[in-house]
Amino acid sequence: MVTDCVNNKQNLGVGRCADLPQLIRGIITTPADFKLTEEDIADQTVWQAALADENINSRIFLWPLFATVPENISTETVYEDNPVAYNHVLDGRYRWKCMISKSLCFHKAAFTHRSNSDRVWLIDARNNIIGTYVGVNDDGDAVYSGFSLDLLNVENLLMNDATISTRTPIIVALKDPNEVNDITYGAFMFKLSFINLLKPLTDVNITVVSVAADEIVVDVTIKCDGTAVQGLEAADFSVTEADGDAQLITAVTEGDDGRYTITRASGSYVDGFVNLIADPTAISLYPNAAYDGVEVALDVP
Repeated sequence: MVTDCVNNKQNLGVGRCADLPQLIRGIITTPADFKLTEEDIADQTVWQAALADENINSRIFLWPLFATVPENISTETVYEDNPVAYNHVLDGRYRWKCMISKSLCFHKAAFTHRSNSDRVWLIDARNNIIGTYVGVNDDGDAVYSGFSLDLLNVENLLMNDATISTRTPIIVALKDPNEVNDITYGAFMFKLSFINLLKPLTDVNITVVSVAADEIVVDVTIKCDGTAVQGLEAADFSVTEADGDAQLITAVTEGDDGRYTITRASGSYVDGFVNLIADPTAISLYPNAAYDGVEVALDVP
């Protein structure tokens, strides 16, 4: 019987393409079950829809680009060395320490993403995205995913010491080196020319200033720093009853510092909720920004 170590050997001749990954400059983290066909990977709308998924547990996250070259802190391959034999024992595992210099708000938000069960796509300096083959779907199409994470850990904020800027250190450790090295279930790389056009969601706060039968006044601000969100339109807002049924919006008037007056020409508002519309990619300010709000209760006098 021919063993796999013999019949699984591949020829080593290569084509013209130098398709090695380049400097890793960013990551996209996803749920463990997030999988894409090659056609999906090439479609900007598929990625953006996943970034803006209404279900937070199904959403993917595009991280800011790294501020420094990631430090390779991979574990070494283990060998058994004795007077009788020298044998391979265990492959080392991939691990990097990455630095992101963004904001204090980002650092605190990043802390909520600590995980040891999700997946991660790697983005290199040539806008290639690198993942692993995970099988075929029901249509027989090849399906790809990010690498299995053994650990995504956000460390304590590294403060400015007059030689470096303040940074958020992040440890990215992959679970299985075979997801890179295996001839079948190994790494695959795809060009994503639109990677810089993808928009991660920005959380906003909606504060009810006043409520009347025909008028609701709200302030819309970025959750992180309280900056006013300006330029929203009537189609960007949602007013619902307590059971989720829509309430009429006739017009929205923008005032100063992100204050909006929502009016209806007929009928009266009843108790319910006000929020931005559910699809962030349908908000009028997209693609310049993608906002995600949290519904706020209305108590109509």
